[in-house]
Amino acid sequence: MSYILGLLIAFFSIVFSIFHLHQEASNYFDVIALSMVLGGTIAVTAMTIPARSYPELLRLFWRVFWLGSRDHKVLLDQGFKLVEAVEGRHAVSFNDEKVPSHRQDYFAQLLKEGYDLITLGFSRDLIEQILVERIQKHYQRSSQLAQTLRGLSKYPPAFGLMGTILGLVSLMRSLGESRDPREVGMRMGVALIATFYGILFANLVIGPAGERILKVAMEEKQEGEFALESIILACERTPIFEALEILNSHFEPQDRKSWKTDASPSGEAA
Repeated sequence: MSYILGLLIAFFSIVFSIFHLHQEASNYFDVIALSMVLGGTIAVTAMTIPARSYPELLRLFWRVFWLGSRDHKVLLDQGFKLVEAVEGRHAVSFNDEKVPSHRQDYFAQLLKEGYDLITLGFSRDLIEQILVERIQKHYQRSSQLAQTLRGLSKYPPAFGLMGTILGLVSLMRSLGESRDPREVGMRMGVALIATFYGILFANLVIGPAGERILKVAMEEKQEGEFALESIILACERTPIFEALEILNSHFEPQDRKSWKTDASPSGEAA
């Protein structure tokens, strides 16, 4: 949600500046400039990002726009419940397969994979080997998409400049037809709108989105490492209270779960 909040702040700042200059908002809208910047950027995106990566990119955007950072207490609770479930204290539930992929919880998916490997009888070392590889591959895919998106931020200003050049060409051709200074000024303003769109789109949308997705990739890697710790503890049948204290060590004191107040030996709230 912080990303959307930032976009809203920037939007209202721009609107305030326009009206403070005693300009009409319609002066800053041009279909040709918008089509040049958006169309060109989408074309480069199609060239540089494979179609098979679109679901993963959509999932990352979903988390950037709507989910934000995960609640550490929720992560700890889910990891601890997995340990309890393997001990047979209660059933464990994971993401619904009917939920669209871009809304799936990576952490819960990883816990489910680990739980399935445990129930299939895989050894502790083999489970760790499999999941470490999956976590690393997931991080590589997400970080590569983030880097690609960050690289795309250099293209909107270029397409904006192309739109400006088209506008200037049209302006120069019109000089022979009309020498009205007001009309020349209006045409010049329209030509510069394309550059404005390109700079705005690159520095307010694509660039920050790439930075946020890179941060999400790092957060999910850390979540994966914590999920792996929970799975290994469950695989080793670690005693409940020992497992809880080991999992607590991953978080700040205010996010930790206390066995005295939050959990009982049966795995239920005290």
